[in-house]
Amino acid sequence: ILVAIGLIEMISNSFQLTATDMFANPARVPGDLGFDPLSLGNNPATRAKYELSEVIHGRAAMMGFSGVIHQMIVTKQPIIYSLLHWKSVDSSAFKLGGAAAKLGY
Repeated sequence: ILVAIGLIEMISNSFQLTATDMFANPARVPGDLGFDPLSLGNNPATRAKYELSEVIHGRAAMMGFSGVIHQMIVTKQPIIYSLLHWKSVDSSAFKLGGAAAKLGY
């Protein structure tokens, strides 16, 4: 799967593999890969709306991924195990120290 994705990326970027090569074309706009089968980008107003929502959803996805990483760090368990056995997470993994421990947590 990774090889197939890599080949698609290489072909779509015309084998320009570094960031300086990919963005050397002044006509290229970030996020515009030339794939718009529904012609949603023809109207400037809707294009601006879709560009903004792409940024917002990308940021939400990055925050969600960081939440997954932090859950793995806090519970000391792989995320798949935590998802499959969510009721059996060891409660001692969530013991807090310092001032929070004095509050009874």
